Amino acid sequence: MTHSSSSDHRFLKAVTQLVDTPVIQREKIYQSAALALAEGTGYRYTGTATVLPNENQVYVQSFWDGEEMGKGLIYALENTPCDIVYKSCEYYCHTKNLIEDFPEDLLLADMNLKSYHSMGIQNKSGKVIGHVFALHDQDVGEDENFEDLFKLVAHWCAIQFENEELISRLKDSESKALEAQNVAERASRAKSSFLAHISHELRTPLNAIIGFSELLEQEIYGSLGNERYKSYAEDIVSSGKHLLSLINDILEISKLEVDETNLNESIFSVQETMNQAFTLIQTESIKKQLQTEQFFPDGDIVIEGDNRAFLKIITNILENSIKYTDDGGCLIGRAALNQEGNLEIILSDNGCGIAEENLEKVIQPFLSSDNSYSRQESSGIGLGLAIADGLIKLHGGHLKISSQYGEGTVVTIICPKERIQAEALVYSG
Repeated sequence: MTHSSSSDHRFLKAVTQLVDTPVIQREKIYQSAALALAEGTGYRYTGTATVLPNENQVYVQSFWDGEEMGKGLIYALENTPCDIVYKSCEYYCHTKNLIEDFPEDLLLADMNLKSYHSMGIQNKSGKVIGHVFALHDQDVGEDENFEDLFKLVAHWCAIQFENEELISRLKDSESKALEAQNVAERASRAKSSFLAHISHELRTPLNAIIGFSELLEQEIYGSLGNERYKSYAEDIVSSGKHLLSLINDILEISKLEVDETNLNESIFSVQETMNQAFTLIQTESIKKQLQTEQFFPDGDIVIEGDNRAFLKIITNILENSIKYTDDGGCLIGRAALNQEGNLEIILSDNGCGIAEENLEKVIQPFLSSDNSYSRQESSGIGLGLAIADGLIKLHGGHLKISSQYGEGTVVTIICPKERIQAEALVYSG
């Protein structure tokens, strides 16, 4: 057995060959193993092979002859030195009388081989699934580094195979997950498209029902004769407007979900838009004797955006607050710039509040008051906050909701400073 500094140098070159090889496709792994053995042994022929399903033959995956990389040879294991490797699962070397000891291995004689070194590649269960080898046409003796080298290369191959399989499974899972996501998105778009279409089809006859009912309610063409008929007409108008409002919300959320909402942007006053929103909810707030207040500590802030959308955002949040605030409660609106210079429209109430575990759910479409604002009976289908969230996101902003169950809720509309047109001091209070 020999040992020298040149042997150590070859071993280091072999290790470098493996370290510099990334986790790649299997063919490159086979080739890198063959090149590492060539660097580490200095032998004329090196390579890798894997056992075929019949377990009686092996397939050469890489074969380096010092000049070219080949593959593709199939040969039987019986009465060959390779057979010993597969049976023992150990490092094996044969450096004397190789051809004489394996007379039935014609390949050894054809290549005039005198030295053979090999180590099995084991899978996770310990089964030998292949081997790495080095062959030489000279009797060069045994090097004490060889066993460590072959064990290292074989173990490296096993790890790389396992990594490759893991990556393959991950890619397969990723592909399936992506396909599932695409199916879900197509289904969602189909649902939204259907809702938008049916909502549009319902609005036309519903507007006619409301219009004719208002004519009857106001007795434009004469008395209805019986007071009950007028009361019925009022109920039809009220119910029709409520249904129209729900249909409009469905149409709005459907457009948002399929990215078909277009902003009609202009320059407008935040204070004026908030005043309009508080005016729209005035009738309902008076019915419940709610106190309403507004504050503008930075004066009137002017922004660029879709005024209709902002009015819808604020109104939806206020209407939600009214639903879940007891008679005699209060609603407070406040618009100012925060320390980052972004616009914050803060709408707060002292209603029943939202349980902490439901804070993330209230913005989801069609999730209404079942487990959040649960204290009150309410109308609606749970789209108000979802629409508000979708519309503010189109402006590059977002909603922030904080709540104390039983005490009230604060919804903050945050609009990016890039949309602010008028100068205002940053509020530091």
